[in-house]
Amino acid sequence: MKLSDYVNACNSNKDNEKIQSSEISVSQHSNNLNEMLEKYSTYNSNELMNEFIRVTIEKKKNGELNSNELENLKKTIVPYLNDAQKNELNRLLQLVQNV
Repeated sequence: MKLSDYVNACNSNKDNEKIQSSEISVSQHSNNLNEMLEKYSTYNSNELMNEFIRVTIEKKKNGELNSNELENLKKTIVPYLNDAQKNELNRLLQLVQNV
């Protein structure tokens, strides 16, 4: 075996490890998302709003949520909401932006 063959084999193994690590990370994220969907699907409207406010305020206090992220969240959610829900979301986002 040439030195270059050995180096290529090592690099290939590292690439495979990175891919496997990335696949595990995506799988874990997917599992976490499924768990969250399962958890929140049992909440009624008031419970969902309270949880949203609690988590948003907590993240803002910790510096983990800024106006751009809130706007991105809004853009993601809005297509799935009816007019009343859109109005409520706008009201909530204005509330948490002032925290």
